[in-house]
Amino acid sequence: MNQFAQILTWPRKLYEWTLKWASHPKGVQAYTFIAFIESIFFPIPVDPLLMALCTSKHKKSLHYAAIGCTASVLGAAAGYFVGFQFVDLVMNYLGTHPAMVKATSMFQDNTFSAMFLAGFTFLPFKVFTVTAGVAKVSFWPFIFGSIMGRGLRFFLVGGLIYFYGPTIKNFIDKYLEKIFLVLMITCVLFFFFLKVR
Repeated sequence: MNQFAQILTWPRKLYEWTLKWASHPKGVQAYTFIAFIESIFFPIPVDPLLMALCTSKHKKSLHYAAIGCTASVLGAAAGYFVGFQFVDLVMNYLGTHPAMVKATSMFQDNTFSAMFLAGFTFLPFKVFTVTAGVAKVSFWPFIFGSIMGRGLRFFLVGGLIYFYGPTIKNFIDKYLEKIFLVLMITCVLFFFFLKVR
């Protein structure tokens, strides 16, 4: 139980660390860069920085959401091409594995849905972007799914702060661990649903 409690502390630490960038003179540039590389390999989510920037100037929240969404989708395209370029290396090791074959087939059949869910939820978006390139899924469903998923996620945060200001930040500050737990459970249920279909 202690280990589980410790797992739930890392979103708080990550949240507080990322918040420091909001007051930095180059906070917007850092936010744009992190949004881009998060879609390829960076393990730290950009959401806390988006929230911090939005609450510091809540009338610019939709502007910050647009910047983050654009950078994230461009990063997704870069991740796709990284996977596409290294496809031979990956497939030499994993291509004949039954799980890889099944995952590739599912990804190709459900590209838009997979990217939408990965972009909107706390599923590891970077894994999906690179794997999409490896699986050589159709590029446009990949991009449209990324735009819809990332757009909904960024503009949901930006929109809430734009209309409700600091009130929504206080709610997030108070219930961050519970929100993270709910999202984790949602992701587990989603994967279980895919498995039993």
